[in-house]
Amino acid sequence: MAQELNQNEIRTLLKEVLKYGDAALINCTEVHKIQLSNHVNKEIKYFVNGSEQMAEYTKNNFSFYDKHIHNSEHYQSMFKSLNDARKVKQILKSNRESQSKQDHQEKLKTDTKQMPKLNEALISFSSNDTLDKVYEALKGYFKGNEAKFRMALEGKKLDIHLLFPSNQNKFVDVFLRLKYSGFLLSKPKEIKEWLCSNFTFKYHRGDIKEVRKFNPSTVNDILTKEKGLPSKRERIDIDWLPSIKY
Repeated sequence: MAQELNQNEIRTLLKEVLKYGDAALINCTEVHKIQLSNHVNKEIKYFVNGSEQMAEYTKNNFSFYDKHIHNSEHYQSMFKSLNDARKVKQILKSNRESQSKQDHQEKLKTDTKQMPKLNEALISFSSNDTLDKVYEALKGYFKGNEAKFRMALEGKKLDIHLLFPSNQNKFVDVFLRLKYSGFLLSKPKEIKEWLCSNFTFKYHRGDIKEVRKFNPSTVNDILTKEKGLPSKRERIDIDWLPSIKY
């Protein structure tokens, strides 16, 4: 524990803070800062509690009290001391806030270093072999854009949305089965964001035929609640990928 300052050393530190500001606290220990804070708070309390306390404080701290009671120079000196104490108190407050902010930033850096690196690709397969097999099983749905589909599976950013030529639930179902079987390491939220960021699908109901973006809510329901899945007849058949019992 740091050695405490005596009263003379505290007063010297106060003068240095008044002269140099926050710079005087750079090599100051926390114990010394607390001592200085207590000192200025005590002075402020004496100075603002009324004339009797002010006179008593002066009597106890100045040997020339009897000769200079209540004259203008005496009170000018006291008010200067009060203002000095307030200035030092404000400097100490700013120093604490600055140190607290710095400590918080350091903690964030430490926490960031300790956190596992986020998967920027969002999509992550259990092995390169699995990625190859998924590519081979699905590339036929992306004629003319096979290379871009491969890039998407590798987690690379695309400059277009790839069109899946059928209902979105058929495509999402494949990735639900991959996740269910342990071939896909990404979390459902990551899979959802990856699908919605890279693909569109052909919507067809009645007379309405249009290209739509994957619906995040629908994709999430499929991945987390197994809701809105395609029928057994409509599923994409992949011989090496087990089916979930719906």
